[in-house]
Amino acid sequence: MSTAAMSFASVYNFINSCQDSSSAKEEPTQFISKFLLENKSLIVNPSSFIQVNDSKVPPEGSFVLRGITYKVTQKNCEDSKKLSSLLNISSEECLRIIAQVNQRITALKNREIFYAQQILQERNSTIDIALLLINKGTDCPDIDQEFLTILFKEKNKILTDLIGILRELSLETRITAEESYSDQDAELNSLKKSYDLLYMNKILELISVLIIDSKTPSELIIMWFNLLKDTNYLSNFMTLNNVSDETCQRLEALTTIDTILFLGFEVSNSTINVEAPYFKDSKCFKLINKTLIELPNNPVIMYYWSFVLSLKSYLLEEQPEENVDFVRSVFGSTSISQIISLLVSKAEGFGVFTSLVHISQALNTDKVWSVILSSLLTLSLSFLSITEVTAETIKQILIETPRNFVENFLSNEEFEKKLVILRAKLPLIHESLIPMLKLTAVHSDFAHFEWKELNTYAKELKLSEITYDLAADDGFGPDSSDLIVLKKELLINPPMEFDRNILLPIPKNTKGKIVPTSSSTQDAVIFMYNYNGWSLLGRILQNICDTYTEFDDPEKREEKTNVAVAIIDLISNTIGGDTPIERSTEILQHLSGYVEDGDIISVLFKTFEQALHSRDMNVLCAGLNLMVQITPNFPHFVWSHLARSDLIDRNGKEGLAVTILGNTELSTGEYKFSILLVKLVDRLVTESLSLDTNFPDRIKSEILGGLVAHLIHIYESFQYWKYAKETQRIELGLQLTLLFSKVLYAVYGIDPDSLPKDKVTKVLAESAEHIILGFLGSQSPDIRAVNSILNILTASNITDKSPSRHIPCESNHAILITESFELVSLLIAVRSLLQLAPSTLEKLIFTNASCFVGIYTSRYDLRSPVIKLFTYLVQAPWDKDLPSLLSYLGHEHASILLESIAFDLQAPLMDHKLLKSLYNFFSAVMEGKQDGLSILFLTGEVASFEKDADAKGTSQTFSCSILEILKKNALKLDTLPESVGAHLLDAIAYAFNTWTAARNHEIDNEFIFALIKRLESFKPQKLSANNSTDDFAKLSNEYKLISRITEILALSIFTSPTKNAKIFELLNRNDLAAMVNPFFSIEGYNKILHENLQKNFEAKWPKLKLERFTTSLLLRSSKPHQASLYDISLMDQFFDNDEKWFGTKAVKGYRDEVIAASINVQFVNNQILAAKSWGALLTSYVKKSPVALQMSFIDILENLLQINVKSGIEAPLFTDVYLERLELCFYILYSFMKTSNPIPENRLVALLLHLMDIIKSKEMKFLSCILQSGNNNYYRPVIRSILILLSLTKSKTKLVESISDQILEFFELVFSKGVNLIISELLSEINTSSSNGKTPIIANIADRIQDLFLLLSLFTKIKELKPPSNFNMVLASSLNEVGTLKVLLNLYSSSHLFNFNEEPIFSDISLTFLSELCSVDRVAEKLITNGLFSVILESPVSVAIQRGNVKPHIQPRLHNIWSNGLLSIILQLLSKFGSKILPECCLFVSYFSKQFECAISTWSSPSLAVSNAVIQETSQIIFLQQMFSVTDYQNYLTDSNIRTKIVDDTEVIELFHGLDTTTEKMELSAAFNHLLTHPKYLSSRIVPTTLEEQRLLEDDESRLIFVKKIINEIRTLQKSLSADY
Repeated sequence: MSTAAMSFASVYNFINSCQDSSSAKEEPTQFISKFLLENKSLIVNPSSFIQVNDSKVPPEGSFVLRGITYKVTQKNCEDSKKLSSLLNISSEECLRIIAQVNQRITALKNREIFYAQQILQERNSTIDIALLLINKGTDCPDIDQEFLTILFKEKNKILTDLIGILRELSLETRITAEESYSDQDAELNSLKKSYDLLYMNKILELISVLIIDSKTPSELIIMWFNLLKDTNYLSNFMTLNNVSDETCQRLEALTTIDTILFLGFEVSNSTINVEAPYFKDSKCFKLINKTLIELPNNPVIMYYWSFVLSLKSYLLEEQPEENVDFVRSVFGSTSISQIISLLVSKAEGFGVFTSLVHISQALNTDKVWSVILSSLLTLSLSFLSITEVTAETIKQILIETPRNFVENFLSNEEFEKKLVILRAKLPLIHESLIPMLKLTAVHSDFAHFEWKELNTYAKELKLSEITYDLAADDGFGPDSSDLIVLKKELLINPPMEFDRNILLPIPKNTKGKIVPTSSSTQDAVIFMYNYNGWSLLGRILQNICDTYTEFDDPEKREEKTNVAVAIIDLISNTIGGDTPIERSTEILQHLSGYVEDGDIISVLFKTFEQALHSRDMNVLCAGLNLMVQITPNFPHFVWSHLARSDLIDRNGKEGLAVTILGNTELSTGEYKFSILLVKLVDRLVTESLSLDTNFPDRIKSEILGGLVAHLIHIYESFQYWKYAKETQRIELGLQLTLLFSKVLYAVYGIDPDSLPKDKVTKVLAESAEHIILGFLGSQSPDIRAVNSILNILTASNITDKSPSRHIPCESNHAILITESFELVSLLIAVRSLLQLAPSTLEKLIFTNASCFVGIYTSRYDLRSPVIKLFTYLVQAPWDKDLPSLLSYLGHEHASILLESIAFDLQAPLMDHKLLKSLYNFFSAVMEGKQDGLSILFLTGEVASFEKDADAKGTSQTFSCSILEILKKNALKLDTLPESVGAHLLDAIAYAFNTWTAARNHEIDNEFIFALIKRLESFKPQKLSANNSTDDFAKLSNEYKLISRITEILALSIFTSPTKNAKIFELLNRNDLAAMVNPFFSIEGYNKILHENLQKNFEAKWPKLKLERFTTSLLLRSSKPHQASLYDISLMDQFFDNDEKWFGTKAVKGYRDEVIAASINVQFVNNQILAAKSWGALLTSYVKKSPVALQMSFIDILENLLQINVKSGIEAPLFTDVYLERLELCFYILYSFMKTSNPIPENRLVALLLHLMDIIKSKEMKFLSCILQSGNNNYYRPVIRSILILLSLTKSKTKLVESISDQILEFFELVFSKGVNLIISELLSEINTSSSNGKTPIIANIADRIQDLFLLLSLFTKIKELKPPSNFNMVLASSLNEVGTLKVLLNLYSSSHLFNFNEEPIFSDISLTFLSELCSVDRVAEKLITNGLFSVILESPVSVAIQRGNVKPHIQPRLHNIWSNGLLSIILQLLSKFGSKILPECCLFVSYFSKQFECAISTWSSPSLAVSNAVIQETSQIIFLQQMFSVTDYQNYLTDSNIRTKIVDDTEVIELFHGLDTTTEKMELSAAFNHLLTHPKYLSSRIVPTTLEEQRLLEDDESRLIFVKKIINEIRTLQKSLSADY
């Protein structure tokens, strides 16, 4: 188990990808553990990565690093030496990474930049791995525990190294800042600086997690503060590298957090650790103090240090003996309080609270930082008072903090003390109202508790203006000197009440307390007065709204804005989707208490509209956020407002959203408004997918359509705008991308058979159409939305040399790229679904294919999205020639792609998500028309057609056939999850199916053996309702895997020119039935569940249909197991808050039924797949088997038939497997018949009875199916199987006697009724058309004729069994009573009405039937009774023949009817009944006398045309005349009026012209003799009457044989004739 190909980057990305999935990782875990142990030194001693040592560069050949051997070349060594110097990376590590890159890719040109990127990425990944192990772990407890122990054991060593690396990075910056480089070296230096910033960011994060809540040694703190002092808080690095402001803020924030943690801040309990080593180390303490005083650059650190000094001062007072010497040695004669005052003053001067907010914003990507900051706020409560500024700081930090930590802060004793004071001063605007609004906005429950009931009312006033007495009551406390009581009612002006006539009465006897104010002219009184705070806020907002447009001085206007924003924010955070709707409604009612018309919502939206027109961005953003938050609970309010708002386009007037964007946001670079607008649209889309809606869908559709159209315009250009914050660009792009995907999935991801306007998501149809038009245009090569999304995708290539610019939004940027890939793949899939013309988007992806290969090779995290995109690209249909992906890639990038995929398929760390994507891509290439790429993947050969002379016309071969690698992977099926294994085998099967070259039978033995081994190891299980969803999913995937295995084995047999011994050995085993039979018995189908599913759904939601929620192919492959049939996530949104869907604690919801049904269907479907593939395997085997089948196949046969008899077709999805069983039965029986392999008679009878039961079953619906031949053909394999069994039986008559009742019942159903139904339907269609004067057109004519002859074969086969007379009697009665005989006669009578290819085919068919039926005496009697003779004499077709001169070379069909039909029937009847039917036969001959005469006279005619048909006809006539002679027909006809003739003076009855007398016969014989004696003449008179004869006569050799045959037949004729004289 070698880890030579593994790197920190690959391990980091593998662990990350696996944490997002449920992939099994037993084997990879072993590799990870081994790799981490081998490379432990780089984690514990990260500086070793950047220790440059030229002497360590090894010679060409190979070198060993940490026990692993790597192959290198001299050029590799030179590259590593250069890169080591430029990048300041260990040369050995450089060489190791170069060797690993070359192990993966050999075809890459311009490798130096790629090497550098990989080296720097690997260096950074060492820190990423350490962070991952600490923060998340590997999902393997053993590895986590082992390495966490190592990390924390070596923590101090690691920290020393990390601080040293930060110093080294800063030193490098100073050294390289003034150096000049060549262009390529400058590019490398730029790349290094960018990765250095990422490196520093991760190092600072790692330092935080290592030192949090720990006692850091003083030596490390000294190192840290020396670093801060020497680098000016690391700002030197950032200044010299032109780092963006946001990146600077993040690095400064992390530096600040690290410093506070170094200084003993305990996050868990919000205290300063007095046991921290530095706290008692005077030297260290003094250094810290000196550094912070001399370099007062960071207000937060200074502020925190003031807390430390305050604590030290307190300890000095409490424990002077223990602290006095320490204080003296650190501070000397300087007062600690003086230093504290200085620090606090400077910190506040630098804006410490603003800095805290900036830190919170810079670190908002991870909640751990907000927890640290909230804990720091808790500590600082003891040192600050709550003002507007501090309240805003608390709000901004706590809003980003997890709820439980927010509650810890709010329940802090110190906070509660300050809150009591703050609450008492309500509603004073600046002293209390604004701070309270901000504080209460952090927690909805806290807000409602505080504002619901207020019992104090503070008012600034002159005491001289009120009438009061001093109060004796001590309600405010023991000191009652400031207590007063009103002697009469006091009328006061409420806060921000601009109408002087509106006053609030404070009742007489209300107590109050006088409190001091900063004003020299006014006092403040806090009255004991109860009121509702929400109502007060509603009234204040009403007042601001009423006076919003009035001219105010800037200070007054700012106050209005601040209060309005604070109130709106509070409402947003309190009545949002997380708050129960009952409480939200209650709050709105309170807010509306003193509002005009009692509607606070109208006031809020009116304020928003006013702000919209005045471009007040603060109020606008607050208003938009309010809409976002209240949409879940009160969507109708938002829809109603938007329906009349000026925000969006209306009646041709441009919406103000466009104006705000163009005039305000683009000029300032702040896009908060647009981001909130996207979030609002997203919420509205979600709401539109809900069942409970009281707003018209049409208006919703218009609003969303307009908004989405505007957002598409934003998407087209947002990347090219200037941004004050890079994070906003990423957030805007991400929100738009997610929104577009959401709309497309909602519209095209469900109900594939309906138009968008008819779906349950029809509200989004217009929006989806805007997106389709925006992205899938095909007319122009330049589409802005397409350019925008491609810019996002291609910018993720290695050519992006500034990954550090995304540090503040690193995770969101990665998500944006991934989701953009998903959106493009989705768009291509939708284009295919809608059958639109190939889009410009796809053409540009083909054009940029080489760029995407670059992304695939350089970005671990984007490999799966890139391959998925390629998969959709090659799968999409094109109206013309599909572009060749290979051609667009070119030689170099095609080779790179091939090598990269080959490497990834064999990598020790197999990311299952990536493997699935690769397997799917391979399948798509094999299945599509990418022939060049297919050959490349199959053979490893790629032809280059580049223009340069060196490459022209050449081809290069790589030793990496993807197919061969897939086969090797299949050898390890047991180590892969079943779902991954199924994708793998799918890929191989596609190759085998599509490309003959893919099947190399000589080297497939090991692969085939592995498949057989896996097949044999699988044991079908029976699951019950008690099993979990995971149990069903696992077994379902196993069945799917088995289906793929058997499919490949079947293909191998079917396509192999020789037999595969392993497969034949498997299928030739004696116990095969025991292995196979369980697969054909489908278990676990919940019939009751599925039968009631639709009924239960419609009972709950009568206006809906469940099938409207079925997933389309867009979703089915990507949805989890439980949602494979129905889109559960959409249904969750649609039936949001509906107890009938989700259920209650007492009653299960319908959701459980749908999930259960989806899982059950998937489980059953995969069983059916396995059964069908087994059927294909067995069918291929029985067709190819050179020997007779084992008796185990009879066991299989019996089982198949028993299952069909017992189970039938429980539901439509069982139809295919039902038919599969029947068809397999036929092929097995056919093999037995072909090899003359006997079946024991008792088992044969049992099989026969099973088949008869099946044909009679309700599932077969034999009569209705055969009536519409071709609609399904279940009955055909059954009848054919019965025919085979009847032919295999040895007992014949005995068999018929033993099961005569069953055979007769079967015969009546199948033959009597079947033939009757088919012919009756044919006659009906013919007569209907004819009566209307139309030419009859019969559907499925070929299928119906096929069925008729199949049924006729059944009659023939039963006849061959020689049944007893009583059996035939019943059989004949059945034919007669059912009416079969009658319709056959009618068919012949009407056969002239329908011509197929201008010939009366039904004449042939009906006479064939009649001829066969006449072979059975009892049936023939019934036919005669039913008027057989009258029909064959009077039918229009017969009348045409009676005219004579019907010759086979002129009218072959008519002659065939005559010879093989009519004559044949008469001969049969005459042979059976003799003189009994002589009158009828005489009549027949007289009717057809002209044709008789024509047939005999033609032999002496000069225009003689000799053919097989003529010879046969003559033979039949001679034989007929001879049969007549036996009956003495001349005497019989003596008394009749029939014509006579004189021959040799004798009068004879003229019936058979040319055969009535011996003389005539001799003349005919002479004609024969003439031909026989003149063979050349005879040969010249032969004419073909069939295609076969035509073919024989065209070749000289075959013509000679044919002529000889004709001569022999004429000679036979002559002999038969001469016997009569």
